Amino acid sequence: MYSCIYVHVTYLIFRFLPVGFFFCLVQGAAQPDIIRFERLSDEEGLPSNLFSEVIQDEHGLMWMAGLDGLARYDGYTVKSYRHNHLDTTSISGNNITALYADSKGRLWLGITGVGLNVSDDAKSVFYKIEIPPGYMDKVPLRIIDITEDSTGRMWIASDAGLYMVNKRGNDFLVEPYRSNHTKNFSTSFFSKPNVLTTDTKERIWIGTAEGLAMIDIQRDKIYGPADFSGLPPVAIQDIEFDRIGRLWVSCPGQATRLFFTSPDHWQFKAFSNIPFVSATRNLQFTFDLDNRLWALVFGDQAYGYDFRDSTLFLQSTMNSDIAHERFFREPFIDHSGNAWLPVEGFYIYPYPKGFNTYLHPFAFHQSNSCVYGTGDFLWFGYREKGLVRFDQRTSAAIHFSTKEIGKHSLPVDHIQGVLKVMSGNLILVGFSNLSVMNPDGKIIASFPANGTNRAAFQDATGNIWIGGYHGLYLFSESEGIMRTYTVGSDTSAKGQYVQTIRQDAKGYIWFASDLNGLCRLDPGSGEIIQFLPQPGVLSSLPSRSVLDIDVDRDGLLWLATDVALVRFDPVSFEMKTFDKNNGLANDYIASVICTPDGMVWVSTHSGIAGYDPVRDVFVNYDASDGLSNYSYYTRSKYVSDAGVLFFGGKNGVDYFHPGKLRSNPTPPKMFLSSFSINNEIDFCGYTNEDFAGGLELSYQDKLLGFEFTGLHFADQQDVRYMYKMEGLHEDWIDLGLQRSVLISGLQPGRYILHAKAITGDHVWSESDLKIPIHISPPFYATAWFRLIAILCLLGLFFWFIRSREKAIKRKDKMEAEVNRKIVELERRALQAQMNPHFIYNSMNSIQQFMIIHDIEGAMKYLTKFSRILRTVLNISAQNRIPLADEIMLIKDYLELENMRFPDKFTYDIKVSPEINIHAVDIPPFFIQPQVENAIRHGLLKKVSPGHLSIEITSDASHLYIHVEDNGMGREASLKSKFNDTIVNESKGLAIVKERLSHLNPANGFTPFKIIDLYDADHSPAGTRVEIILPID
Repeated sequence: MYSCIYVHVTYLIFRFLPVGFFFCLVQGAAQPDIIRFERLSDEEGLPSNLFSEVIQDEHGLMWMAGLDGLARYDGYTVKSYRHNHLDTTSISGNNITALYADSKGRLWLGITGVGLNVSDDAKSVFYKIEIPPGYMDKVPLRIIDITEDSTGRMWIASDAGLYMVNKRGNDFLVEPYRSNHTKNFSTSFFSKPNVLTTDTKERIWIGTAEGLAMIDIQRDKIYGPADFSGLPPVAIQDIEFDRIGRLWVSCPGQATRLFFTSPDHWQFKAFSNIPFVSATRNLQFTFDLDNRLWALVFGDQAYGYDFRDSTLFLQSTMNSDIAHERFFREPFIDHSGNAWLPVEGFYIYPYPKGFNTYLHPFAFHQSNSCVYGTGDFLWFGYREKGLVRFDQRTSAAIHFSTKEIGKHSLPVDHIQGVLKVMSGNLILVGFSNLSVMNPDGKIIASFPANGTNRAAFQDATGNIWIGGYHGLYLFSESEGIMRTYTVGSDTSAKGQYVQTIRQDAKGYIWFASDLNGLCRLDPGSGEIIQFLPQPGVLSSLPSRSVLDIDVDRDGLLWLATDVALVRFDPVSFEMKTFDKNNGLANDYIASVICTPDGMVWVSTHSGIAGYDPVRDVFVNYDASDGLSNYSYYTRSKYVSDAGVLFFGGKNGVDYFHPGKLRSNPTPPKMFLSSFSINNEIDFCGYTNEDFAGGLELSYQDKLLGFEFTGLHFADQQDVRYMYKMEGLHEDWIDLGLQRSVLISGLQPGRYILHAKAITGDHVWSESDLKIPIHISPPFYATAWFRLIAILCLLGLFFWFIRSREKAIKRKDKMEAEVNRKIVELERRALQAQMNPHFIYNSMNSIQQFMIIHDIEGAMKYLTKFSRILRTVLNISAQNRIPLADEIMLIKDYLELENMRFPDKFTYDIKVSPEINIHAVDIPPFFIQPQVENAIRHGLLKKVSPGHLSIEITSDASHLYIHVEDNGMGREASLKSKFNDTIVNESKGLAIVKERLSHLNPANGFTPFKIIDLYDADHSPAGTRVEIILPID
């Protein structure tokens, strides 16, 4: 485990102002443009400002080290690593003086008082490399630099000398550098190495306190100061190779501190183009992607030199927002082209894209109101602060204002426009004032013009037009306002707010109004045509507020409004509107410039945009591209004869040449920042190489979280992301600026998560982040479990079959006799239930109905008889039937007998209401035989009509059935019977009793009774049969 802290970084807000082609100058003293840096410190997320080393690993992550341990930065989040005495896998100390990422993906740390640490490949576990006693016994030991040669051997520069680290199995072996050739050097030469670097030819370059040395590994040779001409034999402070392969070294010196040479010729030349203030302080340097030199002097300042135009673009104490900083460490250039300057945290100079900013040198704000150029002069108006004239030849800046005395004095300080007219004079458009300035910069005429005046224009005939609060003025340099043109019925001419004036090919004057839309003036007739928004008409102006106008090469007008950019045809009056739906980042258009190549450039309230009419595409630029302004002021614009565009805002004037703008070509590097399972972080910091084997997950891992980063520090906040889960999604899903996803409910199976990123310059990541994912099913759904289960079931089945065979054989003998008796009883019961006499008599009854031609009666009788037969056949095969079926059989039987013997008897059936006749099951044919006996032997032989009563009651465990008739009684019936009838009745009763004995084993009561009934004279009055059946 390792000690780590997560800190979310608010993206750095300060943007740089790159090098320009002209200079800001305090009157008479030149200096370069002000350069601004981004900041990464404890205020932006670093654990502290005590970091002085920075490198970038093979994945693109930035690693920083210093007095407060180690930190990792991915453009969004800082992760801190510090020593934890309870964790043996944490770094061994917090005072890190050297940091290096080797070719195997490991980090090497030089820790004061400890020695060396090396990480694992994932850079999450750190190991201390033991140093043999006597090798580095200086206390406290300080490692100064670390490098790696082409064989993978590590080289260590320390205050105890030069050492090598070789891999021996799983261990690292540290030993001092020794060679037969070292005898040619003083004993102290390699004892004080300051800096190490390697080249592509397997050579180690070493800067020592006594000069430069080089070890040629292939040739086993050492070269020292005597082998390098032109280089003084003094301490070497830093060694670097520039982008074209030249070797550079820095050293102390009064006149020259930098020297360079071809690495194969070793003839050093002095480089004296940087006026270093300090001659001795430690000088460290590097080269950016444009091969510009960045030189940082500890205790002095930072310098930047551009070899392309031989300019010193940075001298931090004079032209940067880090003029207060002094204690610079070694600079670093990341893979996106950003320069990192370590000092009390880090200052970051982003990759320059071609935007520049002019800032005047005077002690007032930079809020610009207008820009204009006349020959070698650039004129900048500032709100309530007058004018600044910049001389591009001498870089001299002069301030004109009401506070200046003499020829630099102005009538008013709020200047909204500057125009050079045919006479060579300048027209200054100010608040409540219109002035004329001669070419020498002296005001020669001043005229009142109440209200805010905003623009000046001279047409092809020489007429000068002024736009202001009261309308459109015709102006004379000698007489002032000659005539006023207004729009609408307002005779007081207030609220006209004329913004910009242009002339078309036919000589018409077009002017924009902040409240009155677009207007066209015919100078000859004075006629004005006004164009305003028309509700419901898409081809009309989108707003009354037209802020600026320009004319393109085809004669079309381009209008800046507060809601859209508008293209207007001055002949056909057709117009087209462009807003956010067409690709603009912001549709409040402050200014518009049409360039000769057909492009249209606009400033907005969120940057600058360029429109290509041929491709119908907008390209948006903002602070991440190097602009100093976020929101721009209306009409503050200018295009120079050289094609340089200027747009003014609160933070000065941004300028650029469209043909020299460039995008950052570096693709972002994809990196998995973190991965969580069920909202618990599982690990963080992985790339494609780390997922070669994929993620093995369980079906219980229901919620998966992924956070990925497209590492691109040039414009990290503009990086957009897309992802798809192969096996779940067909198409890519656009996340925008969001870089995390939650995926839930994945079914067991194999998937691949793909993620990619695109920068603000529309450069895609070179390769997708691909994470194979295998979600294992539950054990009972696996093939091996199913196979085992099938085998077990087969085994159990065969065991069961064998067991059953044995059991059946054992039971056969026991059950044979019982089954035989049951079958016989059921057969005898069935025979007893369907009395042959009943069947014979029923058939006769049907025949009798037919004889008397009662076909309907015969059919009715036959239907009921058939239902009885069907019921008997259905229930005869069952051991138990619902009580309801037995009752239905009895009812059908009684109805049939009533049809055979009409008016012979009545009947009723009473069932206790607490009995659920559908839920209570009884053996079949217990009641019907008793009912049949009661009718045949009791009721039919009675002279008068009789009555049959059936009553069924119950208790908790038994069912009580009473069948009672008021017939002639059993005794009288026996006297009238024939012998076969007596035999059949006796058999039926015997079967019922035997069945009841099986159902009611010895339980202390008689389950079957026949009771003879008598009247008051003791004469037979009928019979009652009582049956007791157990309830299951």
